[in-house]
Amino acid sequence: WSDVVAVELGAGIGLCSVVSSRLGMKVIATDGDESVLSQLAANAARNSSGAGKLQPALLKWGDDSTPLEDELEAMSSNGANGGDGALPGLVMATGCVYGRDAGVWAALAKTLAQLSGPNTVIIL
Repeated sequence: WSDVVAVELGAGIGLCSVVSSRLGMKVIATDGDESVLSQLAANAARNSSGAGKLQPALLKWGDDSTPLEDELEAMSSNGANGGDGALPGLVMATGCVYGRDAGVWAALAKTLAQLSGPNTVIIL
């Protein structure tokens, strides 16, 4: 997993992102709730020492823009990301969607499609 560029969707406090960065991944930990990002950033600063890198970022699912374009380009500049160009090698999401709101699920599916290439591994 060393040098794999990963994106965590709905990171919350960032537990999966912290562990992944400690395994050597370059992780963009995202959440759509701006109030959560300050805690996510604090946890990243306190706990991400290790071989990888951890960067918090705001991400609203379902937007028409290219999500995380600048962040992914910066993380994958060495070409060893396991994905395709500026796409992540891994996208992960754990416990980030609750309920049956079809709009939320559609937005998540759209964002997964935007962030994925033929070599991207998705873990839900």
